[in-house]
Amino acid sequence: MSAHFKRRKKLKKIKANKGYNLWKLILVFLLLFPLTFFKFRIGEWDGKSKLSLVVNTPNAAVEVLTFDPEADEITKVTIPGDTEVEVARGLGTWRLKSVWELGKNEGLEGKLLTETIAFDLKFPTHLWASKEASGFFDAKPLSLIKAAIYPYSTNLSFSDRLKIAIFSLGVVNSKKVEIDLSTGSYLKKVKLLDGEIGYKISNKLPERVSLIYSDNEISRQSP
Repeated sequence: MSAHFKRRKKLKKIKANKGYNLWKLILVFLLLFPLTFFKFRIGEWDGKSKLSLVVNTPNAAVEVLTFDPEADEITKVTIPGDTEVEVARGLGTWRLKSVWELGKNEGLEGKLLTETIAFDLKFPTHLWASKEASGFFDAKPLSLIKAAIYPYSTNLSFSDRLKIAIFSLGVVNSKKVEIDLSTGSYLKKVKLLDGEIGYKISNKLPERVSLIYSDNEISRQSP
């Protein structure tokens, strides 16, 4: 490889890094801009403790995003929508993908989904959001802006949405962990009560998943 080619390659890398850093600066400005002009209720996240958020996705699965400032890490646990669960508040047996709509019909919004996940899967969280909040994990510029400042269904405060977005910006891809519960032994594929194939909880929660929710102070609090 010639010295000229090496120099060109190095310059391209420097330019790419500059472009990436510029995007980050622009995003930080866009996220902080509303703080100057709008009043909003103070959030509950202190930016130091773990925070878990249940997200109802458009592909019927449910994601639980956990933001861990101590480890500088974001974990996404995906639960198949066809998992059979006992819905909280004694509302019967349903597929997980139906609980979001059921909560809306009951006037509970996403609260019923978080209560059901806490009851069946023992994930201690009370925070919920619709599909737009997936942008906190992807951290693509447009997705992150939508997750932070666009109106959508959630019980996150505007303040917490901004704090989560800024935290997400600083997390590198190697510190974003994805866990799909449809793989492994925790869920078993069987014929459900409705006669169709789906998943049932059949084993103990994997240790690597249960560790995510250890010392999760914010998520244990009541809304």
